[in-house]
Amino acid sequence: MKIKSTKIFILLFAGITIFAIHPAFSQTNYMATNLTVFPSAAGGGLRFGIQRILTNSYPYTRIGGDNQFDELQDYLSSMVKNKRIPEILPAEQDTNGNWGVPTDEMQLSVRFHQPQFIAGQMVPAYIILRNLGTTNRTWMRNAVPDNGYKFTLRNETNVLTWMRPQSLPNVQEFDSHNEGDPYSYIGVSKAQGLTIVYLNRFFDLSQPGTYSLQVEIPVPVANGEGTTNVVSGIATFEVVNSIAH
Repeated sequence: MKIKSTKIFILLFAGITIFAIHPAFSQTNYMATNLTVFPSAAGGGLRFGIQRILTNSYPYTRIGGDNQFDELQDYLSSMVKNKRIPEILPAEQDTNGNWGVPTDEMQLSVRFHQPQFIAGQMVPAYIILRNLGTTNRTWMRNAVPDNGYKFTLRNETNVLTWMRPQSLPNVQEFDSHNEGDPYSYIGVSKAQGLTIVYLNRFFDLSQPGTYSLQVEIPVPVANGEGTTNVVSGIATFEVVNSIAH
């Protein structure tokens, strides 16, 4: 059975994000609810609830990082059109998702939305953290630019890694519009969160070549104390001087 959806328009004026929500003209298998925006400089992105009617999929409950507004618009547009994008399907059906092996009911994917980038161009990596389990997972994680991820970049024989130790909470920075750094992250059961990061913030990508990226993140174990590392598959991209058309 299908339900009436909610359509969300996002308008940007001088850095201010305005949300207008009204009944949609069509129907969808999802309903976006409780939309909350946090400034990207403060840990950010967008967090929203998803009422999921369609089974065998993992809807986004949070989209954050660099350029997350465009990605949110694309995702909600797909929802309104009743379209299942590959990113929300089980790993075996998302064949280009570079999903890692499930670890303690968590799974991690990294991908690029284009295979080539011109030298000097920003290179966005799309990282999806999925909770396969039946209970929510909550922990403190870094805010932007890394959102708690460790990055391993390979180029020919070079192997480079980048990670930031977790910051201590700064209670003076926390308010209703600022989650802080680190912030409390909720990995909703049977759902996932998307983080978009520009690799240029961590690595020099000015030289042409073939690069591969793998990411990982420590997550508290589901039952007990301690953490476990959730590791993605490997995604590749090229940096070129020009792209032939």
